[in-house]
Order: sequence, then C-alpha cells, then structure tokens
Amino acid sequence: MKRERYYLDLFSGIGGFALGAYWAGLRFDKHYFSEIEPYAIELYQKRFPEAEALGDIKNVCYSKLPRGEYLVTGGFPCQPHSISGKRQAENDKRDLWAECKRMLCELQPGMALFENVGGLFTSPGKERKGEYFNRLLSDIHESGYAAEWQVISAADVGAPHKRERVWIIAYPNSKRLPRGQNNTGRIESWSKVKQQLQGFLPPDFGLDISKLQTYRDNNGIPSRVDRFECLGNAVIPQCPEIVFSLPAFDLFREHDPNP
Repeated sequence: MKRERYYLDLFSGIGGFALGAYWAGLRFDKHYFSEIEPYAIELYQKRFPEAEALGDIKNVCYSKLPRGEYLVTGGFPCQPHSISGKRQAENDKRDLWAECKRMLCELQPGMALFENVGGLFTSPGKERKGEYFNRLLSDIHESGYAAEWQVISAADVGAPHKRERVWIIAYPNSKRLPRGQNNTGRIESWSKVKQQLQGFLPPDFGLDISKLQTYRDNNGIPSRVDRFECLGNAVIPQCPEIVFSLPAFDLFREHDPNP
C-alpha cells in the first residue's frame, strides 16, 4: 500500500523552496508550511493556496501531523552565522537550528534539505571556527540521519549576483550505502549537481538594478520594506530545483503511468 507523501516547508518565506520542488516535478498529497512574517504568509498562501499554515515553528506539534513520507525543507536563520553580522551562533536569539533537530527527531521525515550561508562552515568565528557546523552534523547523526552537503550559488543558476549558500541533505541512516560501495555517499554523487549546473539554461531573470526604487516615508524608513526583507531572505528557487532533480528525491516525484 502506497504511503501518503507530504511536504513541510519550514522558515518558508515567500516560497523559494516550494517553487523549486514543484518545478522539479515533486508532488505531494498535502503541503504544510511554517512562517511568522505576515507579508510572507500572505504571498505564500496566494502562490500555494492548498498549503496549510502551521504558524511559528516553535509551536508546531509534529505528533498531530498525519503519518506518511515527508519531505522537509528549511532555510534556518542565517543571521547568527553571516560574516556581515556579529556571528554569535547559538548565543544569538535568532538561532533556530534546535527546531530543525526537534523536527528530525519527532517527525522522522524521508528526506530533508536545509540551507544557510557559507559562513556556517566557520561559525562562530576564529577562536571556535567550524564548531557550530560540526555540532549541526552531530545533531543530524544523533537524530538517526546521515548528511551530505554542497555549495551552490545564485550565480550558478544564472542570477546576476553570487549569493553563495550551503545546501545540506539529510536522509535516514537506513538508506546509507555500505562503506566502499559508493564513496560519494547515498545521494548518487553530488557531482551530478555541478554537471547539471554547467548545462543549466535558466530563465531570463530580467533584473535591471537601475530601475529599482526605494520609497521612504517622512520618518526616513523605507515603505514596503517587508517586500525587500522577504526577497533578501528568499532562496533562488532554481537552486533547490537542481537539488531536487537528484534521483534521491524520486519518491516524491510525479511519474507518468504511461511514459
């Protein structure tokens, strides 16, 4: 009997992960998302009207969600690790990686894809360089999962800026290949991602920076700043689209019964 397939989009923002998933042909019986920014929620629900909002990630009760095969995505907050910030890692109140670990332990999804800035590798800084990322990998392992990661930038898929990001795939240890059978890991070789990027023909982004305008009110605060913030926090959907094209995600792909 086929298990139901579900999608849970954590820290969903305006839906970059979800767009990439659907563009890659992934399909689900139910779609959930977690977000707290009002404008992002409004836009997400317009783009994905069938998606069910779960609210603040801290209040999500995974035991109340239906059982089945889950794909979970999450670009957890990058401010604690960004080189443009104070890099306080777990001491930054915006650090919510613990909620990702809780999700892995309680929901036990079939696949999970996480995203963060390149500074994650060296967070929280010179004296404790790399400590946070090592603990993140330990958390994934303690939750019963293996992890593989790759760096993909927005420029790799044709965007007019670099926006380098770390993409981490987590999958159950039961799906790990025996040692020596495939030294690239379970994800059928991340090199395939880079091969696809070399031949990737992205759509025309059509971004003319000279035409961007920022309007200000009398207090000097930009109006419609929620739009800019949402764009700044969003992932380029072509990036997860490339990741989701890997065979490891075929469980969630829509197959033509009559090819």
